[in-house]
Parts: sequence; structure tokens; C-alpha cells
Amino acid sequence: MLNSALSYVDLLRGPTGGLTASWDPEKGTRFLKEGNIYMDGKAAEHGIPEPTENGGDSEGEAWVTSENTTRIDASLFGGTVAQCEVKGAFKFSSGRGAVLALKNTMITSIEAPTALKRVLEDPSMRGFCIVSEVHSCSSYARWLTTSGGDSIALGLRVEPSGVAAVGATATWVKNATSGNFKSHVNKSGERSFYPLYRLVLLSEEGTLT
Repeated sequence: MLNSALSYVDLLRGPTGGLTASWDPEKGTRFLKEGNIYMDGKAAEHGIPEPTENGGDSEGEAWVTSENTTRIDASLFGGTVAQCEVKGAFKFSSGRGAVLALKNTMITSIEAPTALKRVLEDPSMRGFCIVSEVHSCSSYARWLTTSGGDSIALGLRVEPSGVAAVGATATWVKNATSGNFKSHVNKSGERSFYPLYRLVLLSEEGTLT
């Protein structure tokens, strides 16, 4: 399981611009939490503004795929997936592939790299990193395939059909059973899952990474 999780993270790091993909978005991140720069005064001391939220008013969808992926027409697969309003289908050229789908997503980020660098230069922060960006959503599906050459399709089925509202029953459906698949839907619509996040730390050369 650990090897699968590491493969998934590695496959999506490049396409997301260096974000870390969570293998289990329902449990949050698995690193040791040591504090909060807003609660311990470091943010105010170094002039770091409050995090900004983007996409909070949107109920849109987002798809992230590994670099060996080509998107294809999901309607070609027919069945339940083809009937979903939110759907995607993909073919992988070689090796294992990864897909992450997010619905009702929002991005919360600290947009102050210079100030973050000052915090990390503090001797008390040596060896620590800061979570500077978090992607949250109310529904997600992640899929790690077993081998190259596979074609997969998945979609978010909502019942009653087409009613994407609180109280409607929504489930992720897929066309195959191979690979490692996990999905979840928050029935209340709350953004309680965190599939992507960004960690910043100070390199030995003194630059943010």
C-alpha cells in the first residue's frame, strides 16, 4: 500500500506544479503538525496576510492526471458513466497512471512567498515546512491504475438524475475494477476533503522549495 501511495504522489506532482496529492483525503495530511503560524504570532511578526480563498462561490469540477494520460470521450463507454453530468475517460500510454477528480473545489492559499521565507529563516523553524496551499472539495475520486495501456472512465452519478443539491444521493461510478480506487461524497455539500496541498520549506541554499 505504501508503494502505491508513493507512486500516486509522484505521478501527480509534476502535473499539479509541485503539489502533494493525499492518498487518503478523508484523513487529511499524515505529517506531524507542530503548530499554526497564525496562532503562535509568527504570521503577524513577519507580515503574512490571512489566507485567501478562491473558488468558494463555484461548484465546478477539476481533473488532474498523470503525464502519461490522454483524455478520451467518456460517452464511448456507454452505461452509467456516459449518463453522468460530471465524467471523464482516460487512456494511459505506459506504466501506471493516476487520475484525481474533484467536485465543488476551493483553493485556500498564503500568497506571500517573501514573508514565508522570512518565517522559515527563523532559527526556531529550522527543519520545518509550512502548508501554504490547500485544495478542499465536497466530493473526490482518485484512481491509480495497474499498468500502461489501460483505458478507464468514471463519473459522478446523482439521483434524482441531474439534481446536484443537498439531499440528493451522489456516488462515483467507474467502468473497471482494476487498480486502486477510492472516492467519497459529503452529502451535506461541505468541503471536508483535502486531496491536494502545497508544502514550502527552506533549502540548504536558502531558497523556497
